[in-house]
Amino acid sequence: MGTEQLYDAIFEKISHNKQGLNPQYYYILLAVILKVIGLFVGIAMMMVFVLDVPQAITEQIRSIPTRPPRVIAIENTATSVPEPTQTYTIEVVEATEHILPVDVTPQAEFIIVHTATPVPTIERFDPSNASQNIEIGIPLSGFTALELPLVISQDYNMINENRDNGHHGVDFGFYDYQGNYILGLPINAVFAGTVAGIIDDRPPLGHAVMVETPYESLPVEYCNALSIVPGQSLYILYAHMIEAPRYQVGDAIAWQQQVGNVGKSQTAEAHLHLETRIGESGYTFDSMAYYDTATTKEERDTYMDWRTSGSYHPFDPMILFTEMYPQ
Repeated sequence: MGTEQLYDAIFEKISHNKQGLNPQYYYILLAVILKVIGLFVGIAMMMVFVLDVPQAITEQIRSIPTRPPRVIAIENTATSVPEPTQTYTIEVVEATEHILPVDVTPQAEFIIVHTATPVPTIERFDPSNASQNIEIGIPLSGFTALELPLVISQDYNMINENRDNGHHGVDFGFYDYQGNYILGLPINAVFAGTVAGIIDDRPPLGHAVMVETPYESLPVEYCNALSIVPGQSLYILYAHMIEAPRYQVGDAIAWQQQVGNVGKSQTAEAHLHLETRIGESGYTFDSMAYYDTATTKEERDTYMDWRTSGSYHPFDPMILFTEMYPQ
């Protein structure tokens, strides 16, 4: 029952009952009066608290002591010196068109400082002179045989010699090795020989050059280690170069002569794909390419002959730099 209804009931009871109000209604009326009085007292206390607290806080803030300014004497004149403040200098670098969004992995825009060691060039290669290959050359300029395994990005993995699966060579690739990036690193011939083929930016090998070294121009110990017999040659393919080779089929290549630079033609990341095979001497080709609609039938046939015919036996190139390389 609400307060107003209670009042109405009490007055109605008084007006109709001449004998007076029932005692129980006195207690109800007293409770209502006390409740109203309590409500007014609570409101009054809240108003006092609201009006008094900000003033008290203000008085406390005013009472906090402040540090007086320091006074120093300069030419007998007192001067107020404010507290020293620390300043910072921010150098703003002007944005260039090469800056990438923050959510994109940056790609190197620099060329490493490796430079190719000057090597002799030859106008004519003598296929019967084994003294031209008395030592195994390192394909990456500035590296040693011991360092090559440290920069392998994909190992040799031949699953089936007669199928184009697995990985037919070894990849050397790195983004940061001793502070350098492989992009642009000079590629040097492992052995002297003649150019057997040129690939000009064709899938999947990109810009590539193949060098043939016949049996007669290799030391006997190398031929024995690789099971090369007379009438056969060692073919080494250098792929994914930064630009097309500046050679023609039949050109002579000296030991450790630079044949190109590491690039990323027809591949996502810069690396040198080194492929080694043993096959019949005198093999040459104009081009080769993976079997897709952008290639010619002749390119695809040459590619399949090289990769799956079984005429050119592949082996792990790292054998040259680990098992055969002089320690």
